[in-house]
Amino acid sequence: MSFTTFNTETTEFAYLGKNGKIHYATESAATAAITRAINSGKITEEEAKNIAIAQTDEYYRDIEGTRTVQNLMSGTDVEINVNTPRSCDPSSELYWSM
Repeated sequence: MSFTTFNTETTEFAYLGKNGKIHYATESAATAAITRAINSGKITEEEAKNIAIAQTDEYYRDIEGTRTVQNLMSGTDVEINVNTPRSCDPSSELYWSM
C-alpha cells in the first residue's frame, strides 16, 4: 500500500518530494513531505491547505478527475485524466509528432 499527495481543488498530483515524488510508502512520509515542502519554501502554508493525502489505489479509483481537451487533428472533444502527460495528450503537438 502506498499514499499519494494531490491538490484538492484540481485533483492533480502534488509534486512535493525530491525529483517530483508523489507516491510515499506511508501516510507519515507523505505528511513529512508536505512539511518539508513548506519549510524549504517550495509551497506556502496557504497552498499546503489544498493538499491532501489518499491511498494510491483509492486516489485512482475514486478521486482523480478528468478534463476535456480538443483533439488537435480531428477537433473533437476528448476526456483525459488530469494527470495525463503531455506526450499522451491528443491536444498537444508532441502527441502527434511522436
